[in-house]
Amino acid sequence: MPENYSYSPGTPLLKLSQRDIWTLNDAYMGAAIIGGTGSGKTSGSGRALALSFLRAGMGGLVLCAKPGEADLWWHYAEMTGRQNSMIFLGGKDGRTFNFLEYEMARQDAGSSANNAVSVLMRVMEAMRAMEGGGRGMPSGRIRCACCSRTPWTCCTPPMGRSPYPI
Repeated sequence: MPENYSYSPGTPLLKLSQRDIWTLNDAYMGAAIIGGTGSGKTSGSGRALALSFLRAGMGGLVLCAKPGEADLWWHYAEMTGRQNSMIFLGGKDGRTFNFLEYEMARQDAGSSANNAVSVLMRVMEAMRAMEGGGRGMPSGRIRCACCSRTPWTCCTPPMGRSPYPI
């Protein structure tokens, strides 16, 4: 992380033109990069924003769907000297994140079994959407959700760890 970097909201991250500067406050507000296939979303504006964030020492979570996208982020890290701050899950180094175990171990309000089932349902919906399916989803989803909560608590040992690797 840059030692002399100012983290005030008006700090410039990216110069878009002589008069238009993308600031840290702009980054806090969010960004949407929209365009058709092959229009340069990843290689143009996405790349510029990613490199500016990494140069500024910012952190975050990048979810990669396209083949080669994780390698692209590794390249960005190399370009900005941030290789040591990158953690890749599900890649060559074998690191994983058990999101169900994480949900079951949370100490905040709400039933941890309900939280875990809700997360699992969202993952299943995302996978179904990626496959282009979804016909007949509502009744199957409701049945699965109703039957899942009670057995989940029974299948989870007291230490809050799922016996099933994810």
